[in-house]
Amino acid sequence: TKAQQGREQAEAEVAALKQARNRAAERLIALRASSDDAWHTHRERVGAALDELERRVREAALKIQGGETHDD
Repeated sequence: TKAQQGREQAEAEVAALKQARNRAAERLIALRASSDDAWHTHRERVGAALDELERRVREAALKIQGGETHDD
């Protein structure tokens, strides 16, 4: 049914958001444990992971609202 499809889509979106959040958390942990030499590289990776998470959240919100998704 349409309701079931909507629920499955929402569950898939939530799963994708959780994966993106987990990647950001893993990169943050690596940043905290990194040496001074590797700190800048890890900081860039954390920033990229957070940017990806923010983009996915915006896309999920648009899908829930029935709008189109657009990459920045």
